[in-house]
Amino acid sequence: MTGEEVLSKAMKLLGYTNNQGNVELAGRVRSSAADNINIVYADLSRIEGKEFTPITSLDQRINLPDIVMYDCFVYGLAMNIARSEYDTDNQREFAILYNNKRLSLTKSGKREDVIPRSCDE
Repeated sequence: MTGEEVLSKAMKLLGYTNNQGNVELAGRVRSSAADNINIVYADLSRIEGKEFTPITSLDQRINLPDIVMYDCFVYGLAMNIARSEYDTDNQREFAILYNNKRLSLTKSGKREDVIPRSCDE
């Protein structure tokens, strides 16, 4: 997915559309879009164990699995856009969604029982 595609999806989630449901980017949203994308991209790249190379234009592809892009990335981007637009209600809602979805991406290994037992010799 490219930066432009994920930006469009996030804007639609936020309801930042015109009467026909099309995304119309204000100059300030477009000018900060790559920065907002890179904040989420860096965070999720680290979780996925991938090297982070920031995007410099919205037509660049984001190198993360589709499941991460659709299930998590768009919510993190929506959170950051809402924050930059001082939209506290949407920012709070998408922060909760993003953090919960982000937790599902963390990989936990095998857990070892380390609680001592009274019958151990």
